[in-house]
Amino acid sequence: MYKKLRSVRREEINFLTEAYNMEEFACRNEEAAYVRTPKLYQEYTTMHALVMEYIEGPAIDDKEKNLSDGYDMVEIDVMEVKMDLMEVMKENKTSMPQGLTMLERHVVIGL
Repeated sequence: MYKKLRSVRREEINFLTEAYNMEEFACRNEEAAYVRTPKLYQEYTTMHALVMEYIEGPAIDDKEKNLSDGYDMVEIDVMEVKMDLMEVMKENKTSMPQGLTMLERHVVIGL
């Protein structure tokens, strides 16, 4: 158990891995109208530091502001579920997490 935690911790704090994940996220979400990925500065990013541009905007959980700005909160909720499931699938190296509801299975299939 200790070795697994240590391995996961090492991977989680490796910002080169996070930079790769950030680029993958940008590619997967380039069509989403409400998603903008900050510009990554690869030349300054190391294993210990992730350097990207600052993007000003409302917090994801500021429902009133997001609604007034015209964001579709249902679409944002579905995207959050997709991202959570992708993370679970990545960590467990599986294609379909067990015990999902029909809605969750539909979201996974929609990935």
